[in-house]
Amino acid sequence: MEVVFYDVETTIPPTDILEFGAIVLDKTGLYEKESYSTLIHSERISQESIDYNGITPEMVKDAPEFKDVADNIYNILHGRIWAGHNIIQFDNLCIKESFERIGRSAPEPVDLIDTLPLLRNTFGYRAGTMKLSTLGNFFGLGQERHRAIEDARMNLDVLKNCAMIMFLEEYAGYSSDAAADKTEQKANGYTNEVIQAIDLAIENKESIWVSYNGGANPLVPRQLTPVKWIYYPFKLEAYCHQSQTNKNFTQSKIVDVRNEQWEIERAEDDQVQGD
Repeated sequence: MEVVFYDVETTIPPTDILEFGAIVLDKTGLYEKESYSTLIHSERISQESIDYNGITPEMVKDAPEFKDVADNIYNILHGRIWAGHNIIQFDNLCIKESFERIGRSAPEPVDLIDTLPLLRNTFGYRAGTMKLSTLGNFFGLGQERHRAIEDARMNLDVLKNCAMIMFLEEYAGYSSDAAADKTEQKANGYTNEVIQAIDLAIENKESIWVSYNGGANPLVPRQLTPVKWIYYPFKLEAYCHQSQTNKNFTQSKIVDVRNEQWEIERAEDDQVQGD
């Protein structure tokens, strides 16, 4: 169950893989245990492709063809947890199609960690579009290189930095500037009906009923009195009427919000563990 961060660079349009890079993490310390990177020969490199990743026909003229490195790619990926940025929509498909093209079975992951939806749902949009390029700039890691092994390494660093900030916010009272500016977040369109209802409840000091996808009894309605945003609009502090304590709630886990409790069969013990 080792984790492998990987990335591919392709021609544009994405017909051929031009470069593959992967980093295997140690299971205990999550440090780099093994890595593999290679350029791959292609005759389909367009000027648009060169402008995007800088890989030229000259760079790959003596590089191996995909079939010649397929064993190495298979061995470093197969049977591990695959991690990467937007790999579900892009990189995984490129790997599968490239193996199909040479008539071989593609490697299979035991699980997937796509850091694009993962960070959007947990870290939020505080780094803008949450593309790897904006995340790299946000954390001072520099520009996205659009080279496979470098981008895999940057992705790993980004995930570690996000986890550190969230850990400090959760347990050390840390508050980043990017999470604090409520007005700017609204201007960028990161609002929805749930957020608006919470804002109104805070302003009027009123309670609301929410269906929350977390805690001891997920999706069982519970009454909250929102106190304040810990960082807007991602994490909320609210008084939970069931547990009679203030707890933290992740906004993205609030499935529904209403002014009154709706009819539903409720559990007898509705003690909430806020996330």
